[in-house]
Amino acid sequence: NGPTATQLQTINNGTGGTIVVHNRGITLSGTAAVVKEALAGTLQDGNGQGLNGAMTISDGDGTSIAATVLSAIGSATGGTVTVTHAINVTGTADQAIVALHDTNTKVEVSDATVTLTDDPDLTELINLNAATTGAIKINTRGKTYSGTAANLALALAGTVTDGSNNALNGTMTLTNGPTATQLQTINNGTGG
Repeated sequence: NGPTATQLQTINNGTGGTIVVHNRGITLSGTAAVVKEALAGTLQDGNGQGLNGAMTISDGDGTSIAATVLSAIGSATGGTVTVTHAINVTGTADQAIVALHDTNTKVEVSDATVTLTDDPDLTELINLNAATTGAIKINTRGKTYSGTAANLALALAGTVTDGSNNALNGTMTLTNGPTATQLQTINNGTGG
């Protein structure tokens, strides 16, 4: 039969060998810590196929979860991994991109906060903004960006602050002429 996330965590922690499940499409639900441990070993069905079931991460609002934990879960199944609450994803910009954007490792978040220990480049900030409606907290309040008006507007469309929730105040350099809406978004995104 299909194990729960906690049962599979216990089994996985008890063996270094391959775990064969009856159905590669099993679905698991639990906290990120439990699901990560449940999926940490080599899991497959009787035909040697890896898991492709949907996984649900149930940690509560505001719970800090490392981006590396989320991407480990995302890479362990071919199915969709959904985070059901407004967690706080922590790590570097590169780690957050792997967890929230890269196709083979991403998890779906809707309103998670992303707290970074460094500064994302413009493309990373665009992709993080596309992944969540929650705040993105970067390391440097005065971070400067340069790019097209469209890209800067995409990067600054959400709530982007420093780690202390201060609005950005870095200079934004536009490499082409903006529309009024783009300029409004960029202006709202920085005090620089």
